[in-house]
Amino acid sequence: MPRLKQSVYFFMVVGLVTGGLSLLIAANGTSPVSNTTQTTSESDLKPGNFICLGFIDTYEAKVTVFPTSPQPCRIIHVLKKEGDVIKAGESIAELDLQIAKFNLQEAKSLLDQAIAMEKKAKDGLEAHKVLIEVQEDALEAKQRELESNETKLEYLKRRADQGFPGAQTEYDAAKKAVEGLRKAVDAEMKKLHGLKEIRPSSALDQAHAARDQANVGVAKAQYALDQLKYVSPIHGIVINSSLYDGMMFTPGLRTDAITIQPTGKLIVRAEVLQEYASRVSLNQKAVIIDHMNSQLSWTGKVVKIAETFQPKRSSANGFQLFANNEDPVLEVLIELENQTQKDLPSIRIGQRVRVTMGGK
Repeated sequence: MPRLKQSVYFFMVVGLVTGGLSLLIAANGTSPVSNTTQTTSESDLKPGNFICLGFIDTYEAKVTVFPTSPQPCRIIHVLKKEGDVIKAGESIAELDLQIAKFNLQEAKSLLDQAIAMEKKAKDGLEAHKVLIEVQEDALEAKQRELESNETKLEYLKRRADQGFPGAQTEYDAAKKAVEGLRKAVDAEMKKLHGLKEIRPSSALDQAHAARDQANVGVAKAQYALDQLKYVSPIHGIVINSSLYDGMMFTPGLRTDAITIQPTGKLIVRAEVLQEYASRVSLNQKAVIIDHMNSQLSWTGKVVKIAETFQPKRSSANGFQLFANNEDPVLEVLIELENQTQKDLPSIRIGQRVRVTMGGK
């Protein structure tokens, strides 16, 4: 008996739930449709038409902009806030450039030092050439002096051999002088050889290398300074910002700093299931209806059809995660007609819509 009662109670509950749903459907005059399911059961569809879902977007995706800072930097003042219109190339925030300027000044000082050392090395090379020339002249003078004394020594030797009084003494003295001059010539030759062995050009090569390295340092510092810019790459509206005065950025930091929605023509990214893809064609007319309010509607035409079926794209300009269990869709871009604030009231980017198309 207890089991029989339980069964009776169970069927009574099921009957109540089913009846309630039937009354709800009858009151609404339509059956509930999932936000992710296309249907052709709409009573106003013409033969060949179909309905698909989509959302309002622009041709260009919204952009999250980070400061291009190769070194830590600080925001002095935020120039653009949420809701502000910003132009391409316009500054988003004023950054602290002082450290980068100091680095550039230091690099330029090192370059000046390298240029001075290079000049010193060039002067040393010129001076070395002069020293060689002077030494060559000194050697030539000693050689001539030696030749003269050797000639005199031969003359004195002949006089000494002939027995002239005092000739032997003069000869001995001249001989010692010649020996001294020969040693002097040998010394001068060694000096010249030593000067030629010295290669001051190596110092100049080092100076050149130091100058090149300093030039690279200046270029790096200048590049780092030039990169300290926080500008918008597109023309649009700031829709999200986490910036504040005094905020610090470090290289490689990737947080949602500021997000800009590009301005431009509004489109619908319609999600067409494979069974209806053959009914879509370029320049095809489409009727767009707000997903939650059927009183809001607009018209447009197909301007682009994707080449492949892909997972559904989210209204955040990216493909939905965990969408592998859903059927892939063909993304169709529909450009809205008469794009003025008067003709397109109550329409927002990311707004979910239903799209009717496919007829001839």
